[in-house]
Amino acid sequence: MSRDLVRQMRNTVSHGLVDDASEESLERAQAAAAQLLERSVVFGHRRLSVVRLSIAAQCGAAVPLAHWNYCYSVARSSSDPRIRTLFMDAAQAAQQEFCLPGARAPAHP
Repeated sequence: MSRDLVRQMRNTVSHGLVDDASEESLERAQAAAAQLLERSVVFGHRRLSVVRLSIAAQCGAAVPLAHWNYCYSVARSSSDPRIRTLFMDAAQAAQQEFCLPGARAPAHP
């Protein structure tokens, strides 16, 4: 996957996350977010994988359990509270149950 294609997919995700995005734009964003997450996991981009998991969860993309588990292990071993918070926010957005020691507890409405 070329850098240009990655850039194009990031733009597709951005366009799909705007409030007035069409259903078609949202579907394209979900597919692109899932592909970007897959790429990050495959390449071992640990922190970027958590960031992309968060984005995929925000747009409602289907995320394989293996990617959740990978990002969970990254967040659990990270000393960076931002990575831990991103993971917990993604889990909340996707209604997944995970517990990270010392992570900010998600607010429940």
